[in-house]
Order: sequence, then C-alpha cells, then structure tokens
Amino acid sequence: MLEILLIVLQIAVVIAIPFGVSYSGEVLIHQIAHHEFSELPVLTTLARLQGLVAGGLLLHVDLNDRHYDLQFLFVEDSPWHLGLSQFLFERANLFAYDLWPVFRLLAEVPSIPSLLAWLSLVLLPLVLSLSCLRLWHFWEALRGFLACLGTALWSAWLVI
Repeated sequence: MLEILLIVLQIAVVIAIPFGVSYSGEVLIHQIAHHEFSELPVLTTLARLQGLVAGGLLLHVDLNDRHYDLQFLFVEDSPWHLGLSQFLFERANLFAYDLWPVFRLLAEVPSIPSLLAWLSLVLLPLVLSLSCLRLWHFWEALRGFLACLGTALWSAWLVI
C-alpha cells in the first residue's frame, strides 16, 4: 500500500511541475516584459515555436531510436525506466542535453533537421529581436527579447 502511495505521489509531482513552472514563468515574463508583450501573438507564438522546434531538435540529436521504440518503452531495461529524481535531473532537464549537435546541424548539407536548426537558432531569434526593436525603444525591446527568450526556453523545456 505504501509503494502505491509513493508511486501516486511521484506521478503527482511529475504532473505538478509543468504547471508550477508555467505559472511562475508567466508571472516572471509579466514582470520582465513590456506590458503589451502578452497582447502581441506574433511575439509569443514565434517564441513558443522557437522553443518547440529547439526542444524537438534536442531530443532528435541526443536520444537514439531505442528511446522511442514502443516495444522497449515499458520493459525493465528501458531507457525510460527511471526513478523520479533521475527522471527530473537527467531526462527532463533541458540543460542536461548536449547543444553542440544542434549547432553542428547549421553547417550540414540542407536537410529537415538542419533547416529546423536554422529556423530555431538563427531565423526566429533574428525576427523576434527585429520585431521587438520595431515595436519598442531599446530598453523595452531588450526586455521584450528577454521575455521571448524565456518563453522559448519554457517551451523547449515542456517539449523535453
């Protein structure tokens, strides 16, 4: 009975963490960004897209096919058979993934992953920074770009 309670508690923690991070991220972005930031869907949508693409690329370049094979997903020696702390600090930790393979995609022959790397690492940050500069004066634009960066990191973390 105690084991089942512990498992339910771990599941509740795993489910509650994204909600807590989402709420605190929104509060932080409202503190950092210009008051119009959340009312501009172009900025918020592009920042979320950047994070979704970057998070997907991190998963693509860092994890091998065994991580996605449904036959091995729920077996004892699965790469997903982890404890709560191991899951949170290894698999769900955005900063535990190696970023260099994503940067190396920028120099590769054009393919879908390399085009997505160009989109998330070059094109979208450029569009977001120019949009912020177009909308606001320098310091407000800098705050808006930091909010875009925070939104992108939050979105990438949710993908991970």
